[in-house]
Amino acid sequence: MIKRFSISDVNGLVRLYNESMREDPDFRPLNYEEFQYRYLELPYETIALVSSSGSTIDGGIIADVDPLMEKKFGRKISVVDLMVAKKDNFLEISKSLISALEQSLKQLGVEEIQFHFVAENMKDVQEVLFASGFEQSRIWYYMERDVEQIDLPDLPSGFKWDHIRFRGKYANARKWLECHNKAFETHYGMRPLRYEELKSYLFEESFDPTGYFGIYEIGKRRFVAQCSCEVDTKLNEYQMASKGVIWTVGVLEEMRGRGFGKLLVMKAINWLYSKGVKRAAIHVDSLNERAFNIYSNLGFKILRKRLFYSKTL
Repeated sequence: MIKRFSISDVNGLVRLYNESMREDPDFRPLNYEEFQYRYLELPYETIALVSSSGSTIDGGIIADVDPLMEKKFGRKISVVDLMVAKKDNFLEISKSLISALEQSLKQLGVEEIQFHFVAENMKDVQEVLFASGFEQSRIWYYMERDVEQIDLPDLPSGFKWDHIRFRGKYANARKWLECHNKAFETHYGMRPLRYEELKSYLFEESFDPTGYFGIYEIGKRRFVAQCSCEVDTKLNEYQMASKGVIWTVGVLEEMRGRGFGKLLVMKAINWLYSKGVKRAAIHVDSLNERAFNIYSNLGFKILRKRLFYSKTL
């Protein structure tokens, strides 16, 4: 039976998530609060459905409808944030969940559904998506390299390094955010970020404001390039790894071609070095040749892929 999610379903959905997502190479178990924060307490409309057999949750799907995504792409898009189902009946349960989700989204006027960052080794998910009429729309590379201290060249005159601050005389988080959203204005797969979302990162254990930095143009009082990094100690403990992730590397369009992207990545590697991790990871759209070349020239190697899928309703 497919039904609308209710708060009483959270524990069952969290258990199912922790059982069924272990194949994902970036998986770590989530507790009740972490799951709610990541998938349910979003600042835009969310559609959550669950499949149940009696009192047991055997599947779930969560999708969002973000008006900022509609503004960015010129059509109403829903992004599926999570789909889980019991392995012994994965295909049937997942297809039923997707079908029910599509009906709900059509009532909201949604024109397109997208699945982001599907791990290439999760063949059952890919099978369900193809069977449900989705097409592969993008491939992103997951790349890694060793972490070591890098000699960082000086910035040009009139620019300085700075990290985000939310309070006080030198608060600049909104300026960093403005740079982030402008840099990724036409970038596929990157959703616009709200200030409330950015500020909520303060409550995450892995958040460190010094890992959210950028190149600041002093005369114009603005960030012209930005970067965000994270070391998830819980993930490292679970995977017995020593790794940090460079999540975003963005440069304003009018500032590209000046080497700022390369400097951001070098600065990020040094930041990860200061945190004591041994490996740096980064994602890149396979069609973003400029970024891919920067990362490759800095020693990053492709280890695996993440897949994007879409379907027009």
